[in-house]
Amino acid sequence: MPIQRLSLEPAAFLKSLEDAVATLYYPSETEKPFKVSHFTQEQVGERFSATDLQKLFYPDQAPDEPIDAEWALLERVDTNGYHNFFKHYADNITQFPHGEIVYWEPAFREQAAKWRVLRDLLLGNLIHQRWFKVNFSGSARKDIYVAGQLVQIDFNTDTNEITPLPIDWFVLATGAIES
Repeated sequence: MPIQRLSLEPAAFLKSLEDAVATLYYPSETEKPFKVSHFTQEQVGERFSATDLQKLFYPDQAPDEPIDAEWALLERVDTNGYHNFFKHYADNITQFPHGEIVYWEPAFREQAAKWRVLRDLLLGNLIHQRWFKVNFSGSARKDIYVAGQLVQIDFNTDTNEITPLPIDWFVLATGAIES
């Protein structure tokens, strides 16, 4: 039975993700870089939750004092998580709901192309994606995360059957100042 792998292996996806964010900074007053983390399915489970976020990124926080995390799905371009994370960063032209249209200058368009590479990597390789924003009491600091599960996709060339297998989790971490 000839099998063709249609997806990236975890190491190749990790490298692609690190390359995609190497020159990106999350726009805010601080312009923070991204950090990429890789976790096994055993470390996380079937869905990435605020509990996983706390366990993996805030281990000193007492389990009975949960972190203040907002979250939203980020599985398609029409989800709240997508809009919360990508905003207009991948646009060459932005059309706002109230009718305003912004035609971005060349420097912004150059960055937008990099954001589209990141978007395509996330939406084309991960499932169960979520966007998180961790709020800190009395602070303008916000930690921002995008988590998703890599799926191994095998294609049987004899039967045309596709076999998906959810495997490892990947998390992008960055931050913003919201004053």
